[in-house]
Amino acid sequence: MMVVLATTFNPRGEIGRLRRLLPELLAVYERVIVSLPPTATPEDVVTIQALSGVHAFVNDDWQHGRYRALKAALESPAQAVHYADMDRLLRWVETRPDEWRQTVEQVRRAECLVIGRTAAAWETHPRAMFQAEDIINRVFSYLLGQTMDFGAGSKGFSRRAVEFLMANTWPARALGADTEWPVLLHRAGFAVRPVFVDGLDWESADRYQEQAADADIQRRFAQAYDEAAQNWAMRVAVTQEIIEAGLDALRRPLVANAASLRTVELRRHTMRVKPGQRLSQAGVELARRVGSAAGPFDRVITSTIPRAYETALAMGFAVDEQLEALGMIDDGVENEVAWDAGFAAWAAAARLGGTAARYVQKQAAFVREVAAALPPGGSALVVSHGGIVEAQAVGCLPDADHAAWGGACSWCEGARLMFDGEKFVDAKILRVGSK
Repeated sequence: MMVVLATTFNPRGEIGRLRRLLPELLAVYERVIVSLPPTATPEDVVTIQALSGVHAFVNDDWQHGRYRALKAALESPAQAVHYADMDRLLRWVETRPDEWRQTVEQVRRAECLVIGRTAAAWETHPRAMFQAEDIINRVFSYLLGQTMDFGAGSKGFSRRAVEFLMANTWPARALGADTEWPVLLHRAGFAVRPVFVDGLDWESADRYQEQAADADIQRRFAQAYDEAAQNWAMRVAVTQEIIEAGLDALRRPLVANAASLRTVELRRHTMRVKPGQRLSQAGVELARRVGSAAGPFDRVITSTIPRAYETALAMGFAVDEQLEALGMIDDGVENEVAWDAGFAAWAAAARLGGTAARYVQKQAAFVREVAAALPPGGSALVVSHGGIVEAQAVGCLPDADHAAWGGACSWCEGARLMFDGEKFVDAKILRVGSK
């Protein structure tokens, strides 16, 4: 069974080692995928993309890296995927190649293999990392019923497991994938099991070195790391993100039959130059960034107002249809709810049964028509305006926890709705973080 390697890589002097170890990687993996952050230098990008057997691309947002690495793995015919943080993997291959190869053999047979660190590997890490990650491991080992190490940056998946993750996750909270991925797969009935290796010892001391650091250098780097208070604070923040993502994965509705689900992505337009209708340069750049992680779409619909149409184009998608109804809120609705009041306020207004309720129902009926016309597994993009996005989403899922959806959608924000052929079954609120 072929295995594809899906990695994220923030190059910090390791490209020479990657070039040297690449023949060993290609002897084990059918393909090597490298997902790079936007901070990667043009020189590093060109060098990595020129490596034979490597498929490398740059993300507009570093948070998208892990998701897009897994997604790219599905373009290969391989039936198993090894996800790894590249810097950790290079150290593993260089220092313990036999253990690495044996673990990849386990990846071939696994549905979800959580590759963790032995006690010996943990001893090379700073205390700040161990004490923070120990909390994560205790919580989620208890919840999943077996001892695991979630944050070692290395996991194995079957192709079916990756397909499930692509249907149930989104390109955000990259670090949260440490717990999100195994929790979701556990809930869906996939076999999640751990393995512990010595080769995932601390890799940060390897940066800008011609070879992996020895134990003495590791100890000195770990001591210096622990002496900086900001590193302890950063580890607390990372721990919080990973725990929150895992707990969210415990509660999230699951999409089981992902292949047949239809998706409608609702987005508010991006920024314009007021009082005109044309997009500002900042608005174009934001739409491009959002569009780089979206799609493809089978159908794209916008309002007839230029800023909505231009947003879809700036996102990188041709527009199939423009509708006036997507550019206006009916008379009288504003007497019951402000356009920018947020999802919960729109839901409360809809429950009153008045003008706002009729408007919400009308917008929801339109979105249902769009979803029903899509092929199984198809998707559509609808770009409209503030208030309209909230009305559409609330109308399609009237019984959802709208308070949890948050406030009004800002520029390019919205909701991704899942349709099973008869009804909408789930929504993901799409927020745009800073780059």
